[in-house]
Amino acid sequence: MRARILLGLAFALASLSATAQEIRRAHHNVNVSSTRDGRLGYYASPDAACGKGAPPQIEIVERPNYGSVFSRPDRLTAYTGNIPARAQNCRGKFVDVTAVFYKPATTFHGSDRVVLRIYFPAAANGPASTLYDTIFISVR
Repeated sequence: MRARILLGLAFALASLSATAQEIRRAHHNVNVSSTRDGRLGYYASPDAACGKGAPPQIEIVERPNYGSVFSRPDRLTAYTGNIPARAQNCRGKFVDVTAVFYKPATTFHGSDRVVLRIYFPAAANGPASTLYDTIFISVR
């Protein structure tokens, strides 16, 4: 009986770890012109064949103090920072992405910051994962 309980517990823990979300943290600096929108980053969640998967869900955790953030779809080359770990075979290939932009307030020059939570939905090529991206913005 004890062996069955331990085996069941081990199986449950193995199942839990297989579906657990990977949480990554990143940060980077971006220079933006004071006269136009500036790209902050690209995020993609391609399927196993590097085709269009479910788009990542992007949430603004900390809003910028001196501007606004918006996103729109695009198509770019995948690299390690903008795709989940499960899609590393897509590096160097074109994938559908969500591009995130910053629009500075009129006449603002200086530093700003935004923190994004990017949730990459589960897919056939792996479990869901989450990325927290802190972006330091320099408006010139």
